[in-house]
Amino acid sequence: MKSMLNRYILFILFSIVALQVYAQYDLCWKQYHYSMNSHSQVHNNNYKYGRSDLNPYFFVVDWQINGVIDNNFVDDASVWGTNLEAGYYLTENWAVGVFFSYQTNEDYIPRQSYIWENSILSTDQIHSIYQMPFGLSARYRFTNGIFAPYAGLKIGAQYTETESYMNNRCIYNEQWGFYLSPEVGVDIHPFKQKRLGLHLAVYYNYATNDNSIMWYDVKGLNNYGLRLGFVFQ
Repeated sequence: MKSMLNRYILFILFSIVALQVYAQYDLCWKQYHYSMNSHSQVHNNNYKYGRSDLNPYFFVVDWQINGVIDNNFVDDASVWGTNLEAGYYLTENWAVGVFFSYQTNEDYIPRQSYIWENSILSTDQIHSIYQMPFGLSARYRFTNGIFAPYAGLKIGAQYTETESYMNNRCIYNEQWGFYLSPEVGVDIHPFKQKRLGLHLAVYYNYATNDNSIMWYDVKGLNNYGLRLGFVFQ
């Protein structure tokens, strides 16, 4: 588990560094292009950068906090999540893209006695839910300034694994399902000469996965959460 978390953290750090390098390179290229274009009204000495000049491509790297709704297997919120998204603005307001998210929620169940498969168990448990949705995204941007609020929708597939650890035994269930997630958020670009900005969003999602395990009913997964990270545009 620790090695997986280490790889997960390194991947996020690499993504942030790589996208920042791309963003800075793209900004420098555009400054050079505008300064060398004799037909442009933008020159070296009076170059001004507005929000309307943003690259139509955007990349989002988020830290994700996730809580579950109406789930008797895991009920604790978790900070072990991430969200990655890349997209393109077709117009000033409408954008389409792709996304990938990962979330882990865990819960400790104190020692209790159960009847399962004609046997009596007396044990404590560690429950885990791993959720990995991916697919297509769309968003509508209301304004395009320093603060750019938007409403979005993500749709795709979700792989989910539920696990219960009892002593040295692990019982699990792996399933695929349909994923749907509405989201509202805001991109914040406080610095005119920087492609790097802040991203903040709240979301709800639902997946059709049936990850029922042992005597726990886990049919359909409902989540809510907060995303906080960086946007590169």
